Amino acid sequence: MFIPEVKFISQPNIIRLISPKALSELFLRSRHTQFRVVCFLPTPRDRENRVEPSNCYYGLPIRVHNVRRTYRGGRRKKLELAIAQCYDSNPAEQLVLDVLKMNRNDSRVALNFFNWGSSNHPLSNPPSVSTKIVDILGRVRQFEHGDKVLDEMSKREGFISEETCEIMTRTIIPNGWRVFGNVHEAKRSGEGITASKCEPDFCRFPTVMKKRTRTGKNGQGVQHFSTRTAPSAVSDSYPSKKALDLKRKQSRNGLRLNTRDTDILEWNVAISSHMRNGDCDSALQVFNSMPRRSSVSYNAMISGYIMNDKFRLAREMFDKMTDRDLVSWNVMLSGYVRNRNLTAARELFETMSDRDVVSWNTILSGYAQNGFVDEARRIFDKMPTKNAVSWNGLLSSYVQNGRIDEARRLFEAKMDWETVSWNCLMGGLVKRRRLVDARKLFDKMPVKDEVSWNTVITGYAQNGQVEEAQRLFDQSPSKDVFTWTAMVSGYIQNGLLNEARAVFDRMPVKNSISWNAMIAGYVKSKKMELARELFVAMDCRNTSSWNTMITGYAQSGDIARARELFDEMPQRDSISWSALIAGYAQNGFSEEALQLFVEMERVGERLNRSSFTCALAACSDIAALELGKEVHGRLVKAGYHTGCFVGNSLLAMYCKCGSIDEARDAFGEIAERDVVSWNTMIHGYARHGFGEEALSIFESMKIEGIRPDEATMVGVLSACGHAGLIDKGTECFYSMTKVYGVAPNPVHYTCMIDLLGRAGRLKEAQDLVRNMPFKPDAAAWGALLGASRVHGNIVLGETVAKTVFKMEPDNSGMYVLLSNLYAALGRWPEVRMMRQKMKREGVKKLPGYSWLEVQNKIHNFRVGDTCHPEKDRIYGFLAEMEEKMKQEGFVSLTKLVLHDVEEEEKEHMLKYHSEKLAVAYGILTIPAGRPVRVIKNLRVCEDCHNAIKFMSKIVGRLIILRDNNRFHHFENGSCSCGDYW
Repeated sequence: MFIPEVKFISQPNIIRLISPKALSELFLRSRHTQFRVVCFLPTPRDRENRVEPSNCYYGLPIRVHNVRRTYRGGRRKKLELAIAQCYDSNPAEQLVLDVLKMNRNDSRVALNFFNWGSSNHPLSNPPSVSTKIVDILGRVRQFEHGDKVLDEMSKREGFISEETCEIMTRTIIPNGWRVFGNVHEAKRSGEGITASKCEPDFCRFPTVMKKRTRTGKNGQGVQHFSTRTAPSAVSDSYPSKKALDLKRKQSRNGLRLNTRDTDILEWNVAISSHMRNGDCDSALQVFNSMPRRSSVSYNAMISGYIMNDKFRLAREMFDKMTDRDLVSWNVMLSGYVRNRNLTAARELFETMSDRDVVSWNTILSGYAQNGFVDEARRIFDKMPTKNAVSWNGLLSSYVQNGRIDEARRLFEAKMDWETVSWNCLMGGLVKRRRLVDARKLFDKMPVKDEVSWNTVITGYAQNGQVEEAQRLFDQSPSKDVFTWTAMVSGYIQNGLLNEARAVFDRMPVKNSISWNAMIAGYVKSKKMELARELFVAMDCRNTSSWNTMITGYAQSGDIARARELFDEMPQRDSISWSALIAGYAQNGFSEEALQLFVEMERVGERLNRSSFTCALAACSDIAALELGKEVHGRLVKAGYHTGCFVGNSLLAMYCKCGSIDEARDAFGEIAERDVVSWNTMIHGYARHGFGEEALSIFESMKIEGIRPDEATMVGVLSACGHAGLIDKGTECFYSMTKVYGVAPNPVHYTCMIDLLGRAGRLKEAQDLVRNMPFKPDAAAWGALLGASRVHGNIVLGETVAKTVFKMEPDNSGMYVLLSNLYAALGRWPEVRMMRQKMKREGVKKLPGYSWLEVQNKIHNFRVGDTCHPEKDRIYGFLAEMEEKMKQEGFVSLTKLVLHDVEEEEKEHMLKYHSEKLAVAYGILTIPAGRPVRVIKNLRVCEDCHNAIKFMSKIVGRLIILRDNNRFHHFENGSCSCGDYW
């Protein structure tokens, strides 16, 4: 390996460097170069005044020791020149230390400096440099090199003594082995200390023992302590932590520590190590075996129990303490705050005889973090001494709870705020979209860091002011990856994908957040090919990246590609499962969605709110009530059932599955109902034909202070239409703008046309269509056509049908409506003409089918179905039921048959419709006393409607039928729709 020779002499050759990395390269590449490194970036004024470069930093005179402070302040990237000559100590030694700090993750630099110092060069490695070199090697896992360095260092005569080597460096390599999991090597390196002639300090043995306890080798950890000198029998009285700190300082000054002090510290470290790894029993075993204990021992046990959520044991340990110090009280107080038991925390706080600022800050943060801002303010006002934590805690509490004006008043009451406090208030203003105030605060900031610039740039970008965000971005003196990502996200949120991609391509460094933001932008815009290209090129994929792509494919309908990515994922989380479940549910694969939900639970993945919501939506789509109830049970166990987000999905599931009573119960269990909760309940009652109940919910909604929206009024008008409440519906329609501030949209007009049409007021409905403030859509004309069919108005029906056929020539439903109208009037040539037109236009009638759930299995039926395994039993039951129905007065409505055939043939064609087959199977298989719930994809025909009324009376069962328009509750020979449908 080539090692350059570097000589340091008094005559300077000033060299300007561009980065800390370049400084290390200077040492590694320069040969026989005479120079000194200076910290200097000259300004014009410096040149005029001939300011000495070695005393300047960025054009300002500074003290040389501030260079190192710059590293700690996070401004290492800004440091163009690294070191000056005039250190109090050996300038060469300090120079090497600072270069090593700048390259603390580069083992090559450390090894070069070690080899450099090992030569017969005037610069030899002092203990501080040696320690730093070994520290770097341990940090980057170069343990073999570290051990070799230690061995060679101890052999160099006159270079560094064996004792100094042991004391200064032997700790570092065991720590490195310990952190990265090699317990054997940690033990071997640690044992090198005991083999030395020097007395190990109190850091060595805890280091080895901690790793053993963390890897489960607790017995070895305790055994390792037994190799130490057995502590002598002394009283339980033990020096305080301050005394130990004093002894530690004395040890560093060359004085020997009392063996008993080091022993007790080792035991305490063992307790803390066990507690950090969740092994409370082992920690208690160590604690009980201690011959003497200090308050630190008790405090370690108490804080460990609190850390591991064993508060009762922590309280018991606290009660056992005979000599509690202030730390004990503060730890216990923080435990109560952590468990959100603020009442007990306040009681403990009031009983404390002595309180410091930590005590006050703990109780203040407890109130602040749990939303009790006023009580936090009262505590703050009582504090005898306040520090930065106190002020920042109250300020952040105001900001997090949206009380920005009070936060500003508090901020104005103090002058010397830290930069983080300015950023906190500015972030609150940005979150509340008060950009003017945020900008004023930003301009007043005495010191702006990268967070300050990022906050204000993000604020402008997220609120549509991307030009101002770009100006600030250009002015920012230092841009990190979050600054660039803020601009990318801002352009994406405003739909400017090209600009976002341009910024993304210019980013000097990209992290996973940057990549994911750009990919999400393409996904949101449905540009999956571009998203795929970025995803493939991404070198830092994480679970979020995979989830974004799965969501994008699922939302674009490519569920096969989404499943392919899901199967390829190296690691899945609950969001991955939920995204695919949602994709299946949204694309009509409800059964696959439920199967995946079951598999998610089987593999042990945590079921989150999104997965529950998607599973409930799948149950709603196929009306799988029993499965929905099982999901509800799991929901209750997970504690999500009272939440608004999942509660609304549960409510919708019961409404769509035909269990309106259970829907009302679920509605009552939602802790905080939003407008969606109320709308879902109103729509549920409306679809079930319970108009009065829907209006009652509407009135309750207004009493609760929830403002109705467009969806609310659709539900109200629909309820009035299904229940025949003409006057109430008309009143709501014409007053919705004035009373509720909701302007009628096409959906509201369609509901009103349907309401008037069902009531036979066709002239008013026709006038409403003509007078709409916008062009009527196919749905409005379809409602008028349906009313024409119900009331047999052939002239209006033909006129409306011509308009609808022009707007939606492929809508088979409109052809069927007009054909039914012709058939009801016996105009068979026109029926045949409509059938021929459908064939000529390539319009296919959607086949009707019905299904029901029996014992968690879905059974499907089509007209005249002969594929069901129990078809003989079903057809036998219907034949028997037909005789009983005729005895009760049932007559088939043969006028509904769209074929010109004999009456007997028409009766036979009506006999085996899919809904009748499904109802018959439900009566045969579902136990008595339970409702029979059937779903049909099309509107139920009038003949089947009448037949099911008779069947409900004969068998004495509640039959609930859901078609594509509403629910029908058949019981005792009548229907909830009142034959008004």
